[in-house]
Amino acid sequence: MTWIESIEAYLKQHSNSTAAMYGRGLARFHKWYVDRYEEEPYPALLTDEELRQWQHYLYEERRLAAATVNWHLSAVRGLARSCGNKLNTSDVRRVQPPIETLTARDLGRLIKAIDGDRWMDKRNVAMIAVMARAGLRVGEVVGLNTEDVTLRDRSG
Repeated sequence: MTWIESIEAYLKQHSNSTAAMYGRGLARFHKWYVDRYEEEPYPALLTDEELRQWQHYLYEERRLAAATVNWHLSAVRGLARSCGNKLNTSDVRRVQPPIETLTARDLGRLIKAIDGDRWMDKRNVAMIAVMARAGLRVGEVVGLNTEDVTLRDRSG
């Protein structure tokens, strides 16, 4: 079965929107494959190594997001599976960048900027201090109630 015949049969199994998305991904794969190997790809003969090279190209050279790379891989794996070829390549893991924390100097400046004489200013300073020192998120601080705090003689 040729590349075009394989794609047409495979895409008929999907909804219009999924077929359109997979079709774009498969067209990109086809172009990459022909540019790289100078021959037409055959879905039944694709190898894990070829798919890993495609993954590397998308993620390392094109610098696409992990989710985008993964749907490209999913399209090719699905096409190969529909031709009886089970490819065993894993998806790209999404790596969350570390959260930048405020330095002590920046935290001090933030508190100084919002500190004032009004009650709301004092509340805001307390909220920022609790967030910074306890590692709480905004939603967690907003959800705090007075019953959530236990005051003792030595820890108050």
